[in-house]
Amino acid sequence: MTTPTTSGSDLVVLDGDAALEQRFLLALESISLIAAGIDATGRVTFANAFLLDLTGWTHAEVVGNDWFELFDDNPAVRADYFECMRRGMIRPHFESAIRTRSGALREIRWSSILERDERGDVTGIVTLGEDVTERVEAEHALREREEHFRSLIENASDVISVLTPDGTSLYESPSVERMLGWKPDELVGRENFSMVHPDEADQMAEYMAALVDGREMPAHQFRLRHRDGTWRWVEGIGRLHRRGPQPVMITNYRDVTEQRELREQLLHSQKLEAVGRFAGGVAHDFNNLLTAISGYAEFLVAGFDADDPRREDAQEICRAADRAAELTRQLLAFSSRQVLQPETLDVAEVVAGIEALLGRLLDPSIELATAVEEGCFVVADRGQVEQVLTNLVVNASDAMPEGGPLSIRARRLVGGEGSVVELSVTDAGEGMDEETRERAFEPFFTTKDKSKGTGLGLATVYGIVAQSGGSVTIDSELGVGSCVRILLPLAAAPVPEPVEPLVVEQLELRSETILLVEDEAMIRRLARDVLGRAGFNVLDAPEGEQALVLLRANHVDLLLTDVVMPGMSGPDLARIAVSERPSLRVLFTSGYTNEPEELLAEPDAAFIGKPFSPQSLVAKVREVLEARQPA
Repeated sequence: MTTPTTSGSDLVVLDGDAALEQRFLLALESISLIAAGIDATGRVTFANAFLLDLTGWTHAEVVGNDWFELFDDNPAVRADYFECMRRGMIRPHFESAIRTRSGALREIRWSSILERDERGDVTGIVTLGEDVTERVEAEHALREREEHFRSLIENASDVISVLTPDGTSLYESPSVERMLGWKPDELVGRENFSMVHPDEADQMAEYMAALVDGREMPAHQFRLRHRDGTWRWVEGIGRLHRRGPQPVMITNYRDVTEQRELREQLLHSQKLEAVGRFAGGVAHDFNNLLTAISGYAEFLVAGFDADDPRREDAQEICRAADRAAELTRQLLAFSSRQVLQPETLDVAEVVAGIEALLGRLLDPSIELATAVEEGCFVVADRGQVEQVLTNLVVNASDAMPEGGPLSIRARRLVGGEGSVVELSVTDAGEGMDEETRERAFEPFFTTKDKSKGTGLGLATVYGIVAQSGGSVTIDSELGVGSCVRILLPLAAAPVPEPVEPLVVEQLELRSETILLVEDEAMIRRLARDVLGRAGFNVLDAPEGEQALVLLRANHVDLLLTDVVMPGMSGPDLARIAVSERPSLRVLFTSGYTNEPEELLAEPDAAFIGKPFSPQSLVAKVREVLEARQPA
């Protein structure tokens, strides 16, 4: 075909078969495609109405003018066109953009052929173009959405899996490596049910069967095996999706191991707290009973002659009461309701002082070693720290029936939460498995024979350390041994107090009046008898209101009151009494108390714990009364 030229809107054929050329040109004008002719110099020789309507240019502005200046001024595109003309080769199909009169770009898919003269020389091209702008924009938008969702999936913390009904993995998102240590391509094609913990295998099979049946299932939790062999708790939810003839399960799951561990720790802590409250209540009531038992037993001992066989029986009652009192002290220590007498302690001094005693407790096959840094000062009750060390050392020795090394160490640690003293007891014994370690601090839990332990040893340690403002943990491995670590706040070194000469005076027997307030009739009767025999005048009342009546009607030197009573509490009674009688001395007593510091902060207040002996009660009362006497 020779190159046509046009004038105005009329088509004129310059040479060739006029009828055929005319029909060809009419066809190009009527199709909904771009049709154009471009010569070897880049000038437009033909442009159909579709091109003109699409771009907004007129026929006169296009035909005879440079194609590239009008529609594509990219130098690289122009150079490529002239190279094609020179070589006589052109790509038959390609896409490029053209610019409209308004400056907008339209994406065109071109189909082009070379046009030659009679000698075969290239004279230009004839090209047809399809406007694919909307398609290209849609494809671009689709790619952007795919990239967006791919980015979401690849960077999500949750794992997305596509599984066949039999559990074979078809797809795993990249987060599976962060969660379980497996690369996605290591799991694809693998039957993933084998990674489910055996205890949840049946549950998982039922869950997948329900999904295959088309049922909506809630999220569920199960364990999956990590690449390192450990188990991770995950929470997942699945949905059935039809993918052609083969249904697939799309599952989404996340790691909830830490959440479960925190929840279990919270439940464990709540359980310990509940048992502690129960133990404290039991110990309180038991202390009341022991006070009466030991008190009246001592009356019996004092009433028998030295050679009376009944005296020994009464003394056995006293000894049994003492052993029972020790048990209640352990319960109170566990429940954090034991009254403390805190002081600044040098841990090195405490360890050195108890080392000889511990050596006598241990079998010769146990090799006890101690190492304490200088400057390990803590504020705690000396007796309780000694009890903690004794309990831990005895437990450690029980774990080493064949003997071995056992060490007590203390050092200072400085961290983000402040300075602490780490006190540790380490053995090379049998060790504990995970379940035993998790339950180690539970009261009455023991792996020993019931005849060899009460299960209160570590529970008592836990309570004492918690009450002293510290924390305790256990590191243990079966067959390797255990290490119990206690962290207590580091205290400043104590300032030495001046030493004053000790003056021993004989207390005079006086007949001061004591107002005794105790709701337990048995304890009230015992204390009244003990104080009466010591020469004191005793007024007694079972509760606060009656006590105030007696106080207002009588001269009273000392108020001896229980802390916990129905109605008005001991501290409330003391505040009212002291406000009315500023010179009144106050002595509190209780089987336990949550806030001994608050009690002892009361004006002229003191404390004696139950169970108390008759001698200790009389001595404490005299001490409190003497404290108010002028020097």
